Amino acid sequence: MNILETGEGNKESIYLGFKTQKNCWEVGKDNKVDVEYIQIDYSTIATGWGRFQEGMGFDYKWDETPGVVDSRPLDDNPDARYKRAVSFWVSVHGIDRPLLWRSIAAGETESIQDILNLFWKERESNKGLLPTFKFVGTEVRAKSNKQQTKNWTITATKWELAKWVERWGSFVIPSIDKNGSPVYDDQEPLISNGNVHFPNDDDAKGGLDFDDIPF
Repeated sequence: MNILETGEGNKESIYLGFKTQKNCWEVGKDNKVDVEYIQIDYSTIATGWGRFQEGMGFDYKWDETPGVVDSRPLDDNPDARYKRAVSFWVSVHGIDRPLLWRSIAAGETESIQDILNLFWKERESNKGLLPTFKFVGTEVRAKSNKQQTKNWTITATKWELAKWVERWGSFVIPSIDKNGSPVYDDQEPLISNGNVHFPNDDDAKGGLDFDDIPF
């Protein structure tokens, strides 16, 4: 079985995502998983543009330069417009293989920015370690566009920075080529190079009791 397959009931999928309508985490399609703690490899963060087309799947155009938003691709299908996309490798505590958290959903992309805000300024003082986070629920956020007088809501996942620790033993990311792209035997590379908007030096949030963390 190819590791990149994401068909219904396939437990070998590498794709992690939060399903707002179901209020749960899934790996692939309809494979619900429990997420309490995750560790992220922030060197694999990528941003770009992505869309989903029925019968064709997801299509991504990744930013060429870290931190710089490339031009939006031509929307040649009004029913499948490009949205901002984000992607990076994570390890979920209790799951013995790395997972790729990749999304074009506004709630997830905003959630990932929140995660960056929690740890970004601490990375220089924690070289050789990876940040780990506790999932603490979800939050509905109101959004609006004054020019178009539109209002809507998104659901974001909420996190607390647990601590910096060594890479978990099962967090072995697939081999990557010189461009930072994971390579599989018969698949086009998955882009995993770049980063999202770098946070300012805002105060980090969190404050978990270390005695409550199972690693």
